Amino acid sequence: MFGLCVGWPDVSVASAVKPRLPQAVVLHQDRYAFAEPEQARIEDYDQRMRDFYTSQRMPVPEGGWSWHTARRFATVAALNGRHLLREALGRLGFELR
Repeated sequence: MFGLCVGWPDVSVASAVKPRLPQAVVLHQDRYAFAEPEQARIEDYDQRMRDFYTSQRMPVPEGGWSWHTARRFATVAALNGRHLLREALGRLGFELR
């Protein structure tokens, strides 16, 4: 699967690039453990996202980015059908292992 954007952004609507999580938070090699450095980086990212939302005149999610994002994956109901994606792709002939 891929996404393709064609055209130019409307700078009157969005004038900044959304911040990304640091690679150190999302890339784990031969381990997956939540440690203090990741917590500090996530808290820093929460602040950067609050600043970004404010600068773009967007509503800041209650509880911040990390709380809002964790809530989106907390239950099967919160997935809003995303948990069925693999099955749907299989029916279309995409074998995922």
